[in-house]
Amino acid sequence: MSSIYRWIMNLVDPFGPRRIDWEGKTHFQHLLGLLFLYPKQTAYLSVAVFIESTLTVLLLSFVGYLVDVLEASGTESFWQQNQWFIIGAGLCFVVLRPLFGYLYAVLLSVNLHTNIQAATRMAFFRRLIGQDMTFFQKEFAGNLASKTWMGGREVADVYSIIAVVVFPNIIFSGTIVFALGWLHPLLGGLMLLWLLLFGLVARHHIPQIKSTAKSGADSAHMVSGTVVDIYSNIQTVKLFQGDKSALNYFQKQLEEFREAIFHFKCAITNSRLSVAILGAIAMGVMGTSSLFLWQWGTISTGDIAIILGFVIRLEGKLFEVLSQVTGLFRGYGTFKSAMGIMTRPQGLTDTPNAKVFACNGGFIQFNKVTFAYGQQQNIVKDLDFTIQSGEKVGIVGYSGAGKSTVVNLLLRMYDVEDGNITIDSQDVRSVTQESLRAQIGLVTQDTSLFHRSIFDNISLGRENATLEEVREAAKRAHALEFIEGLEDNKGRKGFEAFVGERGVKLSGGQRQRIALARVFLKNPPILVLDEATSALDTKLDADIQDILNDVMKDKTTLAIAHRLTTVARMDRLIVMDKGQIVESGTHAELLAQGGLYAELWENQFYGVKEAVNVSPPSETDEMPEQKRIAQSSHMN
Repeated sequence: MSSIYRWIMNLVDPFGPRRIDWEGKTHFQHLLGLLFLYPKQTAYLSVAVFIESTLTVLLLSFVGYLVDVLEASGTESFWQQNQWFIIGAGLCFVVLRPLFGYLYAVLLSVNLHTNIQAATRMAFFRRLIGQDMTFFQKEFAGNLASKTWMGGREVADVYSIIAVVVFPNIIFSGTIVFALGWLHPLLGGLMLLWLLLFGLVARHHIPQIKSTAKSGADSAHMVSGTVVDIYSNIQTVKLFQGDKSALNYFQKQLEEFREAIFHFKCAITNSRLSVAILGAIAMGVMGTSSLFLWQWGTISTGDIAIILGFVIRLEGKLFEVLSQVTGLFRGYGTFKSAMGIMTRPQGLTDTPNAKVFACNGGFIQFNKVTFAYGQQQNIVKDLDFTIQSGEKVGIVGYSGAGKSTVVNLLLRMYDVEDGNITIDSQDVRSVTQESLRAQIGLVTQDTSLFHRSIFDNISLGRENATLEEVREAAKRAHALEFIEGLEDNKGRKGFEAFVGERGVKLSGGQRQRIALARVFLKNPPILVLDEATSALDTKLDADIQDILNDVMKDKTTLAIAHRLTTVARMDRLIVMDKGQIVESGTHAELLAQGGLYAELWENQFYGVKEAVNVSPPSETDEMPEQKRIAQSSHMN
């Protein structure tokens, strides 16, 4: 059966891109759009539900008919007079009713619920992943994860509630009203009045349930996000003796969630009490009316059985509807909470006519670029420089000078506010972001690794990479030896070993080699080094430098570094201060000028010595790296 179920599940594809007007509709319109992602399957489900619900009403009516037949017929003639009717009814209720119930259950659970859930989560994830860096800097990562996951679950659950409870019970109630009206107009009228009063009771309670449900959903997202945030920063928590603080903060969030749930449960309990009272009154009225009509000879004994069966079954159904309606609005509250994030405008998008970036050497131009991250004070202002194809350029300066902003603008993590940036005469805003970044390799100080295998982490920029290609990249990055010795807690070895969250199972040097292996494998024509070795000790820095020299061959390179020895051998250095270029030249030329670069160099090496009163090294001491570079530059 599993192969049949799999075939049914795969009748639709939940992972394909969908055109969704995120910013032009209400939350309810968005919900309807997601609920009816698969109209054909929903139509099939509706037919199955309609037939199954109608057969249920006919089954209850058959019981009453059977009572009348048994009362009218003797034991000897009963079977002869009614055998074909009994056989037909048996086939209908024993075969057809379970069959259609099974069909709608399979359609709902295997096909629709599963795929609507997956499709919604995919749509949410695709929407959020397209947001710019400013969005992610302002949002809680755990909160975004919770909304993506729970939002998809709630859409699928709302669909199930409508398909399993609301729609079938609407059909069931309508059929009952029709059947009782057929027996006697008074009974049909009383049943319709009961349903109308139930609607009024529900209408009275639903706004409160809806409001408290949304508050509970928002609070639940915050609690979930808090847990993720604490676990993600557990080392900081431990180092700063933050266990008690973390517990107190989590308790505060949990208390708020508990209070929100309390109000939600009170609203539910009050609504159930109202329905219970209404149901008790309705049962008394319907039962009394039936007895009077029977006594007057208007209805038969079997009709009383039908009426009581309907009343008892309907009361249970109305309780079920109310119970699920609370779940329906709780789900809608969670969905609205998620949609508050999903419908935010995307700050950085491809232009409608964006072309695929075609790199032809990597000639980079910054033309009067100004940018301020939306603030009043500019971070970079009138930035104007070029990097020739194949040229290696370093950018240095004090913290806050705007160096990393240059990298972010080049990668189009943000859009310039004035001026423009071109690569090979193509404005970075006129090409697709994906194609632009595909041609740029980035190595940063904080190497980001996913909790996946070594293979997956290295092949991040090349999904179709083979194991041989990944091994060769790791070899060039001097990472093959330690990779082949890795084994995780599940026994996976080498390239299949998982590295832990953010690569915690690897040392800083190992993580940096993985990042360099990525670049070797990706082999982009443009390379950006953003403090690539600043977090490493001197020996590791020297080792990584040898690898970087190999990486930079035949590539246009832009390197940012606080550690000046990292960039001193570059073809050209750009010195920035307060968002502007103040000096430019080779290492030797800048030292000779005696300007800001010379000051940076002096402070980084000689200034440290003076501060700690360390005498200069003797001629027999190993010559420091900085001094060797300075002397070799002057000799040149």
